[in-house]
Amino acid sequence: MPKNPGDEGTTGNLHKATDPQRSTEHEVAALEQQDQSRWRAFWDKYGSVELENKGSVARDHLALERTFLAWLRTSLSFASIGIAITQLFRLNTSLSDPAHKHHQRQSPQARLRHLGKPLGATFIAISIVMLFIGFHRYFEAQHYVIRGKFPASRGSILLVSVIAGALILSSLVVILVMAPTAFES
Repeated sequence: MPKNPGDEGTTGNLHKATDPQRSTEHEVAALEQQDQSRWRAFWDKYGSVELENKGSVARDHLALERTFLAWLRTSLSFASIGIAITQLFRLNTSLSDPAHKHHQRQSPQARLRHLGKPLGATFIAISIVMLFIGFHRYFEAQHYVIRGKFPASRGSILLVSVIAGALILSSLVVILVMAPTAFES
């Protein structure tokens, strides 16, 4: 029995507050539970979906997968173009005569070499954007198809068209404006 009525339960609270191992274990358990709920939310959103195959359900979902693979191929194409541009611009300047090192710095080939890496890196960055657009488009379309609707993809088509057009135009500007005589000699 406690000596003072106000002392009830204070020793238990004092013990909990001063025991760092208990509070640490409680914090770790809370963090693990939070991580598990994050993973559960992620897998609920992006995990497998089991649907009853009525009508064209299987055909529609397989078409979505083929469309995603087309986005993946487009992304890989942009990455390959970026690597090719970087290597070709490097190869073009490495074939020039090493005896004219001082003259080479002012030459159009040297200017192109410095533009090859940023232009190639831009194509590779765009390939990553294409992959994310395809990923988003796949899950968005799947979400709508499950509910019996289908979203028209105007936004992603417009975005990809603008990006591809800008890349083509910037490549043309680099080749024609920055070094018009680089490939003539």
